[in-house]
Order: sequence, then structure tokens, then C-alpha cells
Amino acid sequence: MSALERIRAAAKARAGGVVVVPEWGDLAVHYRPVKLGDVEAALAISRGSQVRQNIELFVRIAQDADGKPLFDRIDAIELLELLDPHVIGRVLRQVGIISDDAAAIDEAEKN
Repeated sequence: MSALERIRAAAKARAGGVVVVPEWGDLAVHYRPVKLGDVEAALAISRGSQVRQNIELFVRIAQDADGKPLFDRIDAIELLELLDPHVIGRVLRQVGIISDDAAAIDEAEKN
């Protein structure tokens, strides 16, 4: 098996999950894994804002139970105005967009 075939297999094996958010009326947010292309697209849109980049990523990976997007991409702008920072911070950690790992945070701040 070639290196690329191994990477393809690993990508197919990655699973998303579901997070229930009580503050949003027990909304079940299903999500798929973040891909490098998602990060690149969110970075291009975010204009250097880490918060905007995180919300863009969330909008890209959040799905309903049938795998359909929960949000349109334009919804990221309104979400920035509506979201409670503590609630979305917890959700972003649960879906893997941000980390509680102090070493990872320190490294990200250096870059």
C-alpha cells in the first residue's frame, strides 16, 4: 500500500460525532472531521481573525442528522453577532476546532 493509499484509508476512517448544546434548545450538532481544505478556506475568509476562522470552520463542519449542512456559509457573519463566547468555545473544543491543550495553545500563539 502506497503512502497516499494509507492516507486515504486513514481519512475515510476518521469519524465526526455529535454534540448536544442545551443552551441552543438541546440542538444536536452533528459534525464531520475538519479537513485541511476547510482550514485553508476559513483562513482565507477570516482576514486574520482567529475567532472568525473558528466560526467559519464550525459552519463548514456542522451538519444535521442526515449529513446536510446546518448553516449556509453566510450565516457565519450573523453567528459572530449572536453566539455566547463561553457556549461556542465549549462547542468548538468538543468538535475539535480548538484545543484545551496548553502546549498546543502556546505553539499556536507563537505562529
